[in-house]
Amino acid sequence: MSMNKLVLIAALSLFFISNLVGQDARERQADSLATIAMQLMDDGEIDRSIELLNQSKELFNKWLYYYEIGLALYMNEEYDEAQKIFKKVLRRDGSDPVQYKMLVNTYSVQGDREKAIKTYQKGLKKYPDAGGLYLELGIVERAKENYNKALFYWEKGIEADPFHASNYYWASKYFSATKEKVWSLLYGEIFLNLEFNTARSQEISALLFDVYNDVYEFKTDTAGEFHLTEAGHQINLTIDQLEEATKSPEKLAKLLKLPFEGAYSLALAPGGTYYTANGIDLEGLHHLRAGFIDFWIFQDTNKQEDYPFVLFPFHAQMMEQGLFVYYNYFLMREGNEKEFELFFKENEIGFNRFFEWYDQNHLPFKGHLHSRFQM
Repeated sequence: MSMNKLVLIAALSLFFISNLVGQDARERQADSLATIAMQLMDDGEIDRSIELLNQSKELFNKWLYYYEIGLALYMNEEYDEAQKIFKKVLRRDGSDPVQYKMLVNTYSVQGDREKAIKTYQKGLKKYPDAGGLYLELGIVERAKENYNKALFYWEKGIEADPFHASNYYWASKYFSATKEKVWSLLYGEIFLNLEFNTARSQEISALLFDVYNDVYEFKTDTAGEFHLTEAGHQINLTIDQLEEATKSPEKLAKLLKLPFEGAYSLALAPGGTYYTANGIDLEGLHHLRAGFIDFWIFQDTNKQEDYPFVLFPFHAQMMEQGLFVYYNYFLMREGNEKEFELFFKENEIGFNRFFEWYDQNHLPFKGHLHSRFQM
């Protein structure tokens, strides 16, 4: 669906939601002309669309008409004129993050990245929870090869707006090439629970499978090492902290607690037995992940109390329902398509039961952590 169709749908929704009885004849006429104009714009008749939108604006002064004129000018590659319109729209009360993005687009297409960044930053001051603005800031910084800055914005977007899938997508790809691959796995899996049946979801499905294979160093049938994190195995304390902690065993235990990444890596370690010299397949990954959840949540230690990460209670729910195996195969199906297809054919009834449950149950973001910045 084109961006303009989305705008048309949003605009029509506004018309229906508004109190039509309270509209005067001039406003109803202006809305009708604007609706026709947006359809013309979608059909490529930009000049005629602008004419009708200007008529709408003359009949009734509504911000939506200005925004649509700016969009039409942008589509017509009249970027300077579009900038003027979008700036006017943003000065009014009730603007939204999408309008900041459109103004930024006019700067970006002209190669003015600095103005693009400043505009996004202004938008974030007004909309600090706008995951889409963090996403775009990260993409602009990535284009400038400022990869650490890009990651910072994507993770701020994850923290601020847990339902915005794209920030997880980019963060997962970033971490897959670092020594902190644990976050590639975790962010990638959250992404796959938010975005379905797209080229990107297929990409991340294959990426998770590859990362699980990359993080384990096979030495013998009974020996190997996970390389999921370096930072997670480091505990950095000052002398003052140590002196203070020695006065209380509870404080000392808290300070000496491993970071989440290290605890996760150690809990996964027994699953190394499912790897072979050729890596790990989907069946092995299911057993690896099921063993982790059994240790993390169902045993007396219950690590979830110390590290309340969003994915693991969701996994536990599926284990209790006997559905976790279908989820794991489905999650990483792109990593080994033949193995998935064979398993699917042999377990269609189980998958149907899983899909029915999965359609009604979602990640429990409320009350659980979902970002590296929160850990």
